[in-house]
Amino acid sequence: MTRNFRTKSRALARCAFHFASLSERQDVAPLYRRFKRAIVIEGASSRANFHIEEAEGALRLYLPKDEVECEVCFESDLPRRLCTFLSITDPDAPGVIGAVFRKNNLVVVDKILESAGVGQVDCDFAALDEELGTSEAGLDSATLVEATSRIRLSTPSAASRPYTPSGWARRGDRQSGSKDAEDVHDKIIPSPSYQEQQIDAQETAYKRVLEQVVNLATQRVNSGSLESTGLSIGDPVTIGALPQSIIQEAFATGSQERDLFKVGAAGELYVFEYLKGLGLPGFGLENWKSAIRDRVKLHSVYHNIKKCNDRRAIADIEYLDESHKLTHYLAQKGHLAQPLSYSEKPLYHIEIKTTTSDWQEPFYMSKAQERHVNITIPQSAGR
Repeated sequence: MTRNFRTKSRALARCAFHFASLSERQDVAPLYRRFKRAIVIEGASSRANFHIEEAEGALRLYLPKDEVECEVCFESDLPRRLCTFLSITDPDAPGVIGAVFRKNNLVVVDKILESAGVGQVDCDFAALDEELGTSEAGLDSATLVEATSRIRLSTPSAASRPYTPSGWARRGDRQSGSKDAEDVHDKIIPSPSYQEQQIDAQETAYKRVLEQVVNLATQRVNSGSLESTGLSIGDPVTIGALPQSIIQEAFATGSQERDLFKVGAAGELYVFEYLKGLGLPGFGLENWKSAIRDRVKLHSVYHNIKKCNDRRAIADIEYLDESHKLTHYLAQKGHLAQPLSYSEKPLYHIEIKTTTSDWQEPFYMSKAQERHVNITIPQSAGR
């Protein structure tokens, strides 16, 4: 049960962020640590005595001893109690969290969250796993052997050991002679020097991408390009001036979360540079509210940029347009349906979505963002 709970830590962190109200929103990283350190104790006398408590930064969940009641509790009572524990009041949350616990395949879990509109969050889970000395799957050596045996078509003999490329190292040497050792000895991993070379190459490539993004934003501002495409600021922004190999190298860390954050940060940098180029009064780094903005520090101009931890921020960039300069600019380009009176001082919440795919790629909003849009926009105006 403990392992089942811990393997759902990323999904639970995403749900907690998505369904929480702004006033109750918590930092994802500490929440993820609490989930990852959780211990499920099957010792309560009945479902009625099921409860959750926290001690020393870890959750403890006390489930019934009876196997049937324990299963029911894990799938039914637990989602509701977690919502209460996390101060989540959204009526859809227990159903989504319950679905997460009913599935063991993490790919299926991810698809369930996508279909429920629960997007990725600004958190480097891979780095947290390294810090905690764990992995998403929470696999121990026995589970690793079981998993690898399911996909191994045959056990290679000593004569057919796979070739190990230069700069790589082979883990294990069959010293124990056990079947477990035979199953895992052929795992090939990069040596530290090779990994360092790969990281250097990725950082160099990503730095070139960021430099190109800034150049593109400057070119767009200077050309006055802001077409009414209904898609984005200007025509679709591409970094086609760079070789495809550079782009692939920049977003090939081996971690999906890290790659997504790097893509997202590059998109945010483009919009930030574009708005900065408009000469908006009082516009600066304090308006860039994203928690992943520090990913652009490889760019020389932003080498000192820090992560923004404003949990009450609605969007990636927020700007109070007291001078009406941005408002006039948007109206001039045909992006405002009706003019605002000069006495109104609009606060813009700009959410940036970036993809390496096509324009049909879906994007996600948190429940807090959706609620804010519903409150802000009159029902008569539509969505």
